[in-house]
Amino acid sequence: MFKINYTYQKGGPEYNCQYPDPKICDHNIFVIKGKNDRGKSTIMQMIALGLLGSSGIESEDIDNEIKRKILRLLKSVDKCEFKFIITEKDDKTKLEAQLKNGEITTKLNNEKVGLDRIKDEFKIIFDIPTEPIKKLNSTLKSIINNLYEYEIYVKNYKISVEKALSRIEEYTKKKHRLKEETAELKSLKKSFEEYTQYLNGIKEKFKDIEKANLIKKYRKYNAKLEILLEDKEKINKKIKKLRSKGLGGGTPKYNQIIEDFRIVMTRLRFLVNTSLSKLAISLSEEEKKELNRINEEINSVFSSNDLNDENLNKWWNFYSKIEESFRSDPTFEKKLPEEDQILLIERLIDILKDFIGIKGTIPGTNGKTVREFIDELQSTKEKLYPRIRKKSDLKEKRELCKEILIKLSELSEIYKKVPKISSSDVQELNMWRKQIEEIKKEIKRINKEMNKRELEYQSIPPPEKSRLSQIKVSDEEYQKTKDEISKIEEKIENLRIKIESKQKLIEKLKNIKKPYPSWDEGRLLMFNRICSMLLRKINSWEESIRSLDLKKISFEGELNTESKELYEALAYYFADILKVVYFEQRGWSVKKVDFINRCFVVEDRERPIDFVDIGTGHNELNSLLAKLKQDYGGKKKIVLFDEIGIMDKENVNKLLNEIKKQVKNGKILFALLTQVDNNVENVVFEPVVCD
Repeated sequence: MFKINYTYQKGGPEYNCQYPDPKICDHNIFVIKGKNDRGKSTIMQMIALGLLGSSGIESEDIDNEIKRKILRLLKSVDKCEFKFIITEKDDKTKLEAQLKNGEITTKLNNEKVGLDRIKDEFKIIFDIPTEPIKKLNSTLKSIINNLYEYEIYVKNYKISVEKALSRIEEYTKKKHRLKEETAELKSLKKSFEEYTQYLNGIKEKFKDIEKANLIKKYRKYNAKLEILLEDKEKINKKIKKLRSKGLGGGTPKYNQIIEDFRIVMTRLRFLVNTSLSKLAISLSEEEKKELNRINEEINSVFSSNDLNDENLNKWWNFYSKIEESFRSDPTFEKKLPEEDQILLIERLIDILKDFIGIKGTIPGTNGKTVREFIDELQSTKEKLYPRIRKKSDLKEKRELCKEILIKLSELSEIYKKVPKISSSDVQELNMWRKQIEEIKKEIKRINKEMNKRELEYQSIPPPEKSRLSQIKVSDEEYQKTKDEISKIEEKIENLRIKIESKQKLIEKLKNIKKPYPSWDEGRLLMFNRICSMLLRKINSWEESIRSLDLKKISFEGELNTESKELYEALAYYFADILKVVYFEQRGWSVKKVDFINRCFVVEDRERPIDFVDIGTGHNELNSLLAKLKQDYGGKKKIVLFDEIGIMDKENVNKLLNEIKKQVKNGKILFALLTQVDNNVENVVFEPVVCD
């Protein structure tokens, strides 16, 4: 992502701007298009100034003309303020810079840092396309800035020379070791053959004993298996008996009894809970307390383990006593006069209903009409009801008690059917279960042992089995012979491993090549002298590189020795960076960049390609690619390429493809390129999408 805001004033009114459009700012490669003098290059100069500062620009690999333009932002401009943000796609890196009141502030991942930190972690490549040879001096400066890498290469070469000297001594030692290892291998093979012959002899004698022992063991295992299976069956019967009592999850029959118990108990709880308030009305305070206690006891029972005969008797006696008290009430059995009176009133009302429309009065009623007399009868009936209701309530309460007593009777009957479990039953079940698990393990072990021997046992014909069964071999004698065979086999296996290892080692020793064709003493001394000379030459090269003065190196006139050596090294250095030059509508693979003769030496082409022969845009492309493809010590690159419009469309696409590739693999953090376009009135940021 990239965003920049700036204020710019040069002799006229202030100019404020923000780029790019927020809808497209979420990109890391942009091409700025617009007419000349619209501020495209100024944006690049602001970015370079924000990341390098005025002092950093002086020491960077940037052309003098570009440096002068950047510094004008500070020295010859009325006002210049800016702030920009560059963010990596995965948000791992966020780079910010701001110029305000002449001071530059930089932040890395929201932490304020100095410009030196930015230079340590990022490489700013600010360039304008031009011929590579014109960039040589600035490129040489970049190489000198990274001279420590070449020092490492020289030191590594020193180490390789010292290793070459030691190879002769190493080869001699290995030849001597080859002789020793070969002799030891011969001895090992001899021992291997002797032990093998001895083992074959013992095994031949042991064949009948082995088969006889197999038959003996197989039959022994079979007999033991039959006993174990019988024991297993007996124990299973004992376990089944205990399960019928409810142990170990119980049997289906036991579980059905428990389910029946739960159903009866649930119904009883419902009955006592719904009848509690009705029964309590007619009881004394003491009886109410007892009723509540009984109710709590019944509600606390959820399994047969929560119940006992004492509770059942107590509940039975309590509800029987209440039922008896309701039945013994004098109101209960006696016929009340109110009942006859109510019956008479109801009959009179039924008769009078047919005459309710008559307006006359009824004789003997003190002048009441039919309607008035019916109302009086209804009123009298309501006054007679309380005593009748009391008798009805007593009957209902007695019926409730009877229902509870019936449920208690059912509960008692099913409770008798639930088997009682003792602690000794639990211990017994655990004991049988443990025993049956041990029996199962033993059966499994015996089956495994029998399966191992099954094929071999069945392969022995019956007559042979009969003969071998007569052979009497003690277990001690059999085991002793078997142990001896195992020890010999182990020795043979160890010898085989040693022989294989020794053979591999000898093959490696045989493959050691002589470092040089002949091995006489004169050759060794000569090689030693050559290596010493090489080491002195390396020291001389190191000194030459350190003392190299670029100002004295020129392409004009005769080159001195140091210049020739340096340019020869640069020829291959730049070839490795460029890889390809574009000429005659194709990409040529570079073998060497000859700066002295100003040409490219390429593969599959007899004559080199002169710098001046490459058309517009090709040299410029190679110049920019040379900078892009350098590693710069692993620093992330920020690329600013101005005026790429001098290159043709094909070469611009090649340049953008390389930038896209490096953005995707994390080598380039951000790239900005400018291109003149007279068809665009104002500056336009066009994002380049990485596929």
